[in-house]
Amino acid sequence: MVHPLILLALHGCKKAEPTDTDTDVPVVVDSPLLDLPADATYPMPGLAGPATVVYTEYGIPHVYATNEADAYRVQGFAVGKDRYFALDLVRRLSTGRISSLLGDAALSIDLESRSLGMTHVTDLLLENLTPQQRTNFQAYADGINDYMAAVERGDLPPPSEFTLAAPLGGAASAQE
Repeated sequence: MVHPLILLALHGCKKAEPTDTDTDVPVVVDSPLLDLPADATYPMPGLAGPATVVYTEYGIPHVYATNEADAYRVQGFAVGKDRYFALDLVRRLSTGRISSLLGDAALSIDLESRSLGMTHVTDLLLENLTPQQRTNFQAYADGINDYMAAVERGDLPPPSEFTLAAPLGGAASAQE
């Protein structure tokens, strides 16, 4: 089923007093979230229910979902949307494929990365995950891939860095 992913942004929210100083009881404050218009809504396949990402005025995403798997998937989508270029650089560096982006000048970096066996270390880490951890990692990777699929379909704009620097390419698995 396709459920909506709603993105909200908090701009200039007032800070509330955390507690009443006399009684140390939390102060009840009207939530500004209730009055925020959605900045964007995306249909997101694979979610069990609706989810929301609230961005603070400093760009920090807070994910709200109906279950843990959805939260990991939506977090992956948010990270993909906000940090895909950095993720892609680290993925290429760790797998010894940075020269596919930077050219022959980076071949020595690829050779060093491959000789260090980073993909072997990743394989060992993945082998030792609990089933729940594996599910969470895969949901996170699926969220990143959901973002990339939306970009490739033209539903969302590509990361600005890619517009200038490289073609889009998504990670196919949790390892990448």
